[in-house]
Amino acid sequence: MPKKPKFTREMLLQEAYNIARDQGIEEVSARSLSKRLGCSIQPVYTHFPSMAVLRQETFRYACRQFTREIFACRSDMDPFRWATICTVDLARNQPNLFKLIFMMSGFATRTLPETIAEMLKNQKLSARIMEIYDLDRDSCESVMIRGELFLLGVCSMICSFRMEISDEQIDRIMTQTISDLVEGVKVNPPEMRFPDAIQSASLSHRDNAAAVQQSC
Repeated sequence: MPKKPKFTREMLLQEAYNIARDQGIEEVSARSLSKRLGCSIQPVYTHFPSMAVLRQETFRYACRQFTREIFACRSDMDPFRWATICTVDLARNQPNLFKLIFMMSGFATRTLPETIAEMLKNQKLSARIMEIYDLDRDSCESVMIRGELFLLGVCSMICSFRMEISDEQIDRIMTQTISDLVEGVKVNPPEMRFPDAIQSASLSHRDNAAAVQQSC
């Protein structure tokens, strides 16, 4: 019976994720990974044929970890408030991961509409939002997109420029913003699923990411 590999793909990804969190994705390499694990570079190349693939998979791993955290929202908490807490904490306390997930164009990142669609597929999460705010599915989607854009803008300022704003201030701002957005869609229901500007930006981002991947 062949020996079970000492270093599994999951173990390597977990350590690559730790390096990306502590030092940035640019520090993720076969050499840095082997040094952390106390092994040669052979196990790394056994699972990842190139550094471009390793970093792309590290990015995807980071996205999955963050998505799990968002989906772990307690049943008694407003999902928008929980998303705010998680995203602000990431921007403030783990800036390397925030930049990797939300600010780097060198990866085939999921577009914002795709991210929102994934969240809507989580029936408990979407049902909770629609119940709290008395929204239909399209209106819920519209509020989620605009709320997420606003939240990511604030968090980008915190992450990149160390904007001085307390968690309490952000909570008040986001609560009022979501309230305004909900009131807006009830007065003027959305006419399309995704704004043209977001869709256009998403396609441009995907094209740029594909070009970067081809050059690796």
